[in-house]
Amino acid sequence: MTPETITIARTGDRPLQFTGALIIAAEAWTGDRGHTLTLYQHPAGFVVTVEYQTNYDHEPYHCAAYTGATIADIAAALQAHDPLVHFRGFPAHRDYREKQARLAANLTASYHAAVSELLADFPETLEA
Repeated sequence: MTPETITIARTGDRPLQFTGALIIAAEAWTGDRGHTLTLYQHPAGFVVTVEYQTNYDHEPYHCAAYTGATIADIAAALQAHDPLVHFRGFPAHRDYREKQARLAANLTASYHAAVSELLADFPETLEA
């Protein structure tokens, strides 16, 4: 991993720029919606991005970035992130309630699977 200048265009915030290297990325899609998680390492710790992407105009692209000194900090940020914060789904109508609930559950489950994939090489260890 060769360090390079990385600039992350965060939605609703200033770009985040640092010198670091890409470690791993994981994607989680449910139909036409999904998340891409990307983990970087830099001299003071880690950066992870959470991108929400969709093919629907009423659900715009969104990119958030979290920083932490340790992988435990990154894991906590990913666990605290609401994967449905930018999800709109079906129109608010009783005919769509079940579909909406199922889609939200599937999107949440796929996000958590991507988090697990992203962090799989960084096991939490307990010392005796």
